[in-house]
Amino acid sequence: MKKSHDMRGKGNRLFLAVSTVLVLFIAACITLTVQGDEKHGAGGYDEAYFDVLEESYQDEIKEVLEEYGVSKSGMNLTKMTSEDGTREYTLAIYNRRFERMDDEKLCSLEQALGSVVFPEEACGVVIRLKWM
Repeated sequence: MKKSHDMRGKGNRLFLAVSTVLVLFIAACITLTVQGDEKHGAGGYDEAYFDVLEESYQDEIKEVLEEYGVSKSGMNLTKMTSEDGTREYTLAIYNRRFERMDDEKLCSLEQALGSVVFPEEACGVVIRLKWM
């Protein structure tokens, strides 16, 4: 009878060991999958890096708009990411006052906006002024 009890104990220990190994294997697979899903852009940077750059760029654009008296403009920054990780941005700036600006002031504004450089060299930006 004692032999039967020992066999059950060994079976329980074997089941526990196999279960533990299986749980650890599944946890490792989940962790590696999550790490592999992080998006990396130009230069191998992740999305959080670009979020900071985009916000900084838009803040600089807002400063230029404020200098020209159109600080209450709407902005829409869209991005296209290519397979190699480079990004192309389109910045649409909306304000009714653009229509009332003379050509010289509008041209000066466009030049000032164009002089604001996106912090990541691998990214290009096209700026479009739109009046609503």
